[in-house]
Amino acid sequence: MEETNTEVLVKKTVVSRADQDQEQANFAGEVARQVQGVLGSPETAALVARRSYDATKLAAGLALVTALTATRATRQETLGNLRATGEARTDGFSKAKAAVTDYRESVRLAYPGDKALQQSLGLSERVPQDQEKFLIYARSCAMTAKKAPHAQALEDTGFELVGYESTIAAFATARTHFVVAEQAAKSATLGRDEAFKQLKTWATSFRRATRLALKAHPELLTPLGLSL
Repeated sequence: MEETNTEVLVKKTVVSRADQDQEQANFAGEVARQVQGVLGSPETAALVARRSYDATKLAAGLALVTALTATRATRQETLGNLRATGEARTDGFSKAKAAVTDYRESVRLAYPGDKALQQSLGLSERVPQDQEKFLIYARSCAMTAKKAPHAQALEDTGFELVGYESTIAAFATARTHFVVAEQAAKSATLGRDEAFKQLKTWATSFRRATRLALKAHPELLTPLGLSL
């Protein structure tokens, strides 16, 4: 099945973003372990609290970890929908092109040798490959095919106008669903990246404060995976 440039780009983007997503997941897990490590050691917690990172502030950090996890899950869901709608759009486009080909062949069969009439029914131009232009062309053909005496002439060749219009409409719907899914995936990615940015800012400050708080007790840094 032929892929459009957009779908190839989507696949490449998904792959590159997958690596980034895993890096962010690893970072969030590391931050959560460090915060839990501080909370799990009364001595460490007391020292870190003196540098403003008390239980409340540490809980805020864990909330940011949870927020990032949620946005990552949302993004994965939207990417799954993007892939599904992309496949449906590709399939719909393939069927729609086949329907248009059938229409054009039916016109030639209905009016053999009459180039002028064939051209008036849409055969004067090539079938557009751009999907938006394709839909305009396909719908225009349908409008022309409904007019007398063409409707009967085409029907006599075995052309089914209702089926043709249904196929074109199905493709148009699939294309709309893909566009909506694409926007949702972009929005979800931005949401995830913003959540990561907030966590990273918090974690940078938290780690700086923790190193400063435990400067005289480097042995307490080791369990946290930190060093001076």
